[in-house]
Amino acid sequence: MIETDMKETYMRIGIIFIIFITLIQCCSSQERCLEEIKNKNTHIIVNKCTNIGTFSIGVFHNNSWIGLSYNYPYPWKGTFLAIRVNDKIYSTSPYIKDSESMDPYVKISPTRINNSAILTSWKLPEEIYVEELIRSIEKGTIIEIRIRNDAVEPRDVSARLTLDVKIHMNDGGILFINSMNRSTEIEMNKSEIDFDYWEIMAGNLSITGYFERIPDRFVVANWRKTAHKSSWEYKIDTNNEISSDCSVILLYGPESIHANEDMNIKFIYKLSTCFDNIRNNGESDVDCGGPCSRKCPIGDTCYSTNDCESGLICENNICVTTDIVRKYRSQITIFATLFLTSFIIMIIWWMRSRINREKAEKLKEKRIEEETEKKEIEKVKPMNEAQTSEFDEGAIRKEIERLDSEWEKLMEEWKEMEANEMEK
Repeated sequence: MIETDMKETYMRIGIIFIIFITLIQCCSSQERCLEEIKNKNTHIIVNKCTNIGTFSIGVFHNNSWIGLSYNYPYPWKGTFLAIRVNDKIYSTSPYIKDSESMDPYVKISPTRINNSAILTSWKLPEEIYVEELIRSIEKGTIIEIRIRNDAVEPRDVSARLTLDVKIHMNDGGILFINSMNRSTEIEMNKSEIDFDYWEIMAGNLSITGYFERIPDRFVVANWRKTAHKSSWEYKIDTNNEISSDCSVILLYGPESIHANEDMNIKFIYKLSTCFDNIRNNGESDVDCGGPCSRKCPIGDTCYSTNDCESGLICENNICVTTDIVRKYRSQITIFATLFLTSFIIMIIWWMRSRINREKAEKLKEKRIEEETEKKEIEKVKPMNEAQTSEFDEGAIRKEIERLDSEWEKLMEEWKEMEANEMEK
């Protein structure tokens, strides 16, 4: 009986040991299959064993790491890249119908670049070189796809980037575009896309996607519907909810690429804080304007008219109606006109006063000169009377009368100027 119990105990210990070793090997194997970058606020993980190039993204928020895509902190085959060359589809994930895995065509296995990006590349049979660069930025990533034709003949190439959205614990969310919100599937063609960024909100968090290049087709769909061997161009059903499970699909092309030409795609995917009741991360006011799809109402702070709701404009960093602007502009115009007129009058008065002072100074100097001259004449007058034989008394008398007359005129002008000065 005791021997039987001992055997059972040893068997249990052995099973536990085997399970433990298996778990260690699995974890070790999984770690070997990952390439990652983790800095102070962004974490990127890329698979480098199977479904090579699939990835997940996390950010540091409120003292903890949270995911911006499903399955974080491990790569996920539901977040992937697919390339179509002519009619042939290649994919880093098995989730597209009639696609071939890109794994056999890996040129550069996921590799860290300067601890700020992870690079993966493939060379497809049609001589199409594909490069995926996932770059770390503040609270998010820049996803860059470069496709080059190394063949002699042109190739018709398309690209599809699929993101399985998960914001922290929320697997779905509400889509916001230009203050419009949507909780069911939606698709837009390039001609319908009049925005360069969008948001998906879940709880008090949201993610923002920025188009550096506008896609030819933009789809927000229920991920479970897109996951089960969907076609390249997923057909939406407006009855499908995205609030419970959400994915974003960006489709580019088809584009004819000639020999040695490139097709480049750049997309920014990051955490935003447009629903946390705090003015932050470039918002012009609390949870509106700036990077937020929600526009600011009347009275809120703005940086440009683009921050304000429809029908409002940004005037002196405040969202206002055009009627208010007209009213204030008319008042400002009147005030400015009055101020400018008063200023001009003051300048004219100052200039005239200065001119009059200069004239008065000149007249004063002239009067002094005349008085000096008169005194000189008075000094020589007796001499002139004694020398009547040498001088013409009549001429001298006339000259004296002329000088007296000019003196009287000067005195009258001086008195008139002094009177004008006193009046002013």
